[in-house]
Amino acid sequence: MANLEPCPVCLNQPTYPTKLPCSHIFCFLCAKGAILPTHKCPLCRRHISPSFFNNPELIQTESTLEVASLSSIDYHWFYEGYNGWWLYDEQTSNDIETAYQNEELFVEVLIAGFIYVIDFEKMVQYRKEFPNKSRKIKRDKTDMQIKGIAGLRTRRQ
Repeated sequence: MANLEPCPVCLNQPTYPTKLPCSHIFCFLCAKGAILPTHKCPLCRRHISPSFFNNPELIQTESTLEVASLSSIDYHWFYEGYNGWWLYDEQTSNDIETAYQNEELFVEVLIAGFIYVIDFEKMVQYRKEFPNKSRKIKRDKTDMQIKGIAGLRTRRQ
């Protein structure tokens, strides 16, 4: 497995490390969040086509193998996206589950370089600076139909 530098956006080990056409490496969601508004790499300003995110170049790490281990956990956290439910990445899901088990009313998580609020009373997520725009969330068994994990499409559709 690859030993990678921290993601330039979130400064953590990259989750679903994605190598851009300019060779810079980011977490998939961090790259998507930083590049889609401008279509440029945040480091070198090279143009990146939005279509890149339909079939990104992933670097093999433990996080890219996550889909294979879905059945090892009874429940996961999901958010509603286009035409279906998407799994949160493992770290975000663990953060949400910990807050849920501690009976907190909400938890803040970092996703794609933005702070999101997970509201357990309303079962929604929203960007902290845009509380009126929300998505449904749920805690469910892993044997349901999913679109993918953290914005990456899977073959389990």
